[in-house]
Amino acid sequence: MLNPPENFTQKKLSLLYIMRQSRMSLTEEELTQICIALDLYNFFDLALQLAEFVDNGLLELRHAAAQKIYTLTEKGGRTIDIFLQRIPSFRREELEEYIEQNRAALKRAMHFHAVLSRISDTEYKVELTTIEYGAEVMHMTLSVGTNEMAQRILMNWENQNESLYDIIMEKLLLGKSSEL
Repeated sequence: MLNPPENFTQKKLSLLYIMRQSRMSLTEEELTQICIALDLYNFFDLALQLAEFVDNGLLELRHAAAQKIYTLTEKGGRTIDIFLQRIPSFRREELEEYIEQNRAALKRAMHFHAVLSRISDTEYKVELTTIEYGAEVMHMTLSVGTNEMAQRILMNWENQNESLYDIIMEKLLLGKSSEL
């Protein structure tokens, strides 16, 4: 039986909302698990929807370590912002709760590294790296003037890497402001 058009729209928007609320790239396998658990899409319908979103520029697809990895684009973020109210509040709450409860499992695929190098007495280099599914997705090199500054960056990255990565990606991809 076909769902009414507004149900199709709500499902599409719910999928974009999941991508935004997760604040990370998700694999096809992770999206399938989420969508089945939340009774949004079956595997085949999800594959078609993901392809449509990629074709329309709402999601970006990249391949890493034999995985299909999807990332919400700026256009996808704007779309969900514009049409957010079309997702019933009870459904948004359900999606948010699921993402929060499963965030740790979703983050396990990500690894964070930091390396401190002394260049001279007045220059230190800190390299911050995020690896997702075996592929380097972010590499940032910061040069600072003191060992104390470099140590502080290193410590903050080690203690807050997930939230810092989320903020950096959100700012770069969606242009949204966020706080730690």
